[in-house]
Amino acid sequence: MENMSELLMKRIGTGEKLRRQDNLSSNKDSLTTPTSIFKCDVCKDVKVVFFKDEEGIERTRNCECLENELKENRYRKLKEFSEMPLHLKELRLKDFRVDIYDNQEDRILAEKAKKIAIAYIKQYKAMQGKNTGLYFYSDCKGSGKTRLAIGIGNALMDYENEHVKFITTAK
Repeated sequence: MENMSELLMKRIGTGEKLRRQDNLSSNKDSLTTPTSIFKCDVCKDVKVVFFKDEEGIERTRNCECLENELKENRYRKLKEFSEMPLHLKELRLKDFRVDIYDNQEDRILAEKAKKIAIAYIKQYKAMQGKNTGLYFYSDCKGSGKTRLAIGIGNALMDYENEHVKFITTAK
């Protein structure tokens, strides 16, 4: 009786022979090495890799290509869930500009707020354990509150895989 990997390799091997025949028939005059038809040469697009454990039992694990695909899908879903407008999804805290403020006092306050936001992200797990959040307040429209909040939200999705929801007072 054939094991799982032998059956799979027979199937993949057939595809390999067909690929070589196709490449050789289309390149009759050239002696080039056929190119792979697989997106992933490690698992041959099966998304799993076979290995033997310490006891010699054949096992499978997810291929790195599947792990990357799962990460990308999760990240895409986090971004969709956030309902963040498209033009805000790429904003990061590192890109928060303090030089746009007119006077020195405002630039100093903006720089301090940026540093606090970055520190919050770096200490997020500890802050979460203490049920501690951030609150930005300003009487002034255009002071950077939403921009900082967007940067924090994107960082939480990027580094902590957290669900973030973008809501304005109009909603």
